[in-house]
Amino acid sequence: MVEKKLKASDLLYQEKAMIDVTFYHLAGKLVKDLIEGKGTVNSLCLHDSIRQKKRMVALVSETFKYRTLLNQIMEAANLSSCYKNKKNPDRLPYHVVLVVLYEFLWGVVIASSSSSSKKTLSEMEAKNAFIQAFPSLSLHKTRIRAEWTKLSLKLAIRHPRETLSSELALLEDIPKYARVNTLKASSCQEVMALLEQEGFVDLTSFLTQQDKPLKWFKKDDLIPNLLLFPSKGISFYKHKFVKNGWLIFQDKASCLPAFVLSPPPGAVVLDACAAPGNKTSHLASLMNNQGVIYAIEKDSTRFDTMNQLLERAGASCVKPLNLDFLRIDPLSEPFQQVQYILLDPSCSGSGMLSRLDSFVKGTEEEEFKKGNTLCFGFAAFVYCYIDQRCIFRTRFAGTITEPFQFSISCLDACLQMYVHNRFFWLLLCQLMH
Repeated sequence: MVEKKLKASDLLYQEKAMIDVTFYHLAGKLVKDLIEGKGTVNSLCLHDSIRQKKRMVALVSETFKYRTLLNQIMEAANLSSCYKNKKNPDRLPYHVVLVVLYEFLWGVVIASSSSSSKKTLSEMEAKNAFIQAFPSLSLHKTRIRAEWTKLSLKLAIRHPRETLSSELALLEDIPKYARVNTLKASSCQEVMALLEQEGFVDLTSFLTQQDKPLKWFKKDDLIPNLLLFPSKGISFYKHKFVKNGWLIFQDKASCLPAFVLSPPPGAVVLDACAAPGNKTSHLASLMNNQGVIYAIEKDSTRFDTMNQLLERAGASCVKPLNLDFLRIDPLSEPFQQVQYILLDPSCSGSGMLSRLDSFVKGTEEEEFKKGNTLCFGFAAFVYCYIDQRCIFRTRFAGTITEPFQFSISCLDACLQMYVHNRFFWLLLCQLMH
């Protein structure tokens, strides 16, 4: 195949801008990990090793949301020769191509001027400079733009946002949740007062909230010390309250297990699947750092991430253990003293409306994880049977198709019935074997 020569104007754009190619290669890897269920958007993009966290979260999230549309454009533009496969092992990885296409068509390219040129690049110049950093795609830039134009006319849309499902579109309006970490901040009221000094408006006592200001917050109606913030317009990645551990961004559903368990100060608690550590730090906060929490995590990478988060949160009563919960002997030390178990197995986030990850289509591996979740549940029940002093409460994630309510007292009553039904436990033990 005869390769086209780059235009002189394109070469000029390349000289005027510096594109961080490694950033996009990393973004492509994170999109791949997200699709394969290896982590959530936040756990993947907010790792301490990731630079420009806000920009990375936005790029990975947007590429993930529009990957179906991007695939259609790739097929129409015949870009199969541009990404890595058996015939072209030296090309870009497939998910990197997805990221580059998103940024080229709809993203905001950050192209820093080189030292030899002080001229500010226009949007078109920045996009041309950007695509030139990926030679296998730069030869097709006109075709890529043309195919997006044709597809937008065919679908009668102006922006890719119009192709999103109603569920995904809803995500953009769901507020962010942040838990006030009372291990670092003296009280929720203190944080709220400091936020108001920064120009935030407290909407907690407002009956009608139709015309909300740009910067607002309000207390959650159910979970103590949990605040709501607008989903757009405010970045907290570099905010001092997040850096010093005063605020921990955490889904409301993720706050429920610790809130339901509510171990008192001085209790001995076992967190069976502790990473990344938000629920563990919530337990430590409820216990005022008094007592002990055995935080179990078998994956070494997630274990390291959990240690970093717990240190930032100031959870000094936590003893992290790099172990497999399914292999723990409840009669051995130190687990003989456990009084409470929190079991929240890793899952896809199904039923959590603010989680983009829950829209990943299930795979055989994901189905295996769901089966493993049940296995964790059986193990925890058997654990409680062996040591009947232990109080056990759990949250199983599942797809929520309609609004529902549950009674915590009813849940407790059911669990107590199972705990005292010896025949049921003997049957479970047989199933475990």
